[in-house]
Amino acid sequence: MAEQCGLLTDRAEQGFEAEERRLARAEKLDAEGITKARIAAGVAFASEYQNRGLGGARGWCRTEGADAVRRFEAAAE
Repeated sequence: MAEQCGLLTDRAEQGFEAEERRLARAEKLDAEGITKARIAAGVAFASEYQNRGLGGARGWCRTEGADAVRRFEAAAE
């Protein structure tokens, strides 16, 4: 979402990767499990993005997108 909204920063990307590693450890996911989780997340994102309709993503970017970027930046190692 952050990338789609034009909000992605290097620090947010680092935080996302740190959070992904933490969740993979917590869920005991191997490489295949991580790939499956990424695919499921991508499908869920695409579906939700479509549900927003034309122009609907703008509000999503200002609210949930900006919130996500702040959380990921805070999680950066």
